[in-house]
Parts: sequence; C-alpha cells; structure tokens
Amino acid sequence: MVLQNWPGRGPIILKTDTDLTKSDPKSLRALNNLAWMLQDQNPTEALDYAQRAFQIKPEDAAVADTLGWLLIKKRDLFHGVEMLQRAVSLDPDNPEIRYHLASAFHEQRDNERARKELQIVLANGQALPVPQ
Repeated sequence: MVLQNWPGRGPIILKTDTDLTKSDPKSLRALNNLAWMLQDQNPTEALDYAQRAFQIKPEDAAVADTLGWLLIKKRDLFHGVEMLQRAVSLDPDNPEIRYHLASAFHEQRDNERARKELQIVLANGQALPVPQ
C-alpha cells in the first residue's frame, strides 16, 4: 500500500517508520506501515508489527485490514477472515478492505461470499483495487 503510493521511496519510508517505532513504539501509523511494507520480505516481523498496532487501536479499520490480510497470507484463514470482517464493519465503504475480504473468502473456497463482497463494491460505484 505505502510502497505503491510512493514509488521509489519505499526504502526511505521503511527507514523512517523503523526509526519512528524505536523512538515511539506505539506509533500506530508507523507500525501499520511497517507491517504492510514487510509482508513479503519478512512476514513474521510484519505480523508482529500488525499485532502490535492492533493491540494499540483495535477499532482502526486500516489496522484490522492489515492484520487480517497478513493472517490470510499466513494461511490462517479463519482468523484472517474474522479480522477482515471486523475491518469491513469499521469501514464498510472501503473498496480495498472489501477486496481483501473477497480474496479471503475465495481462499476459503467460499466463492459466493467473495462474489457478494465484490458486487457491493461495484454497486457503490467504486473501482476494484489492483491486485497485489
């Protein structure tokens, strides 16, 4: 997410957020950004950052989305779907979160629920996010 929004600046953002978590271990945005940016390079560390962010502010949709998505990538489908459903309940108009939930349902082989989530996004006139 952050790397897509800041092409070529990922390493700078990664260092800045890493430094910020050292000086302020409860920096929600830095923890969530690090979790998102490290999901492919270091999934274990990414999950740790996401869990720390969730402990700080469980009612934040972006934080719940990141944690849920990382759980899905870890193949913890039950808890990942649960977390993504929480994220959707916190921000029902966010197409990216609904896309993540649809992808999670698809991973569970629940294509009917996946289709329903995608139809909600399209019915609201929103574009589907570009797959990662």
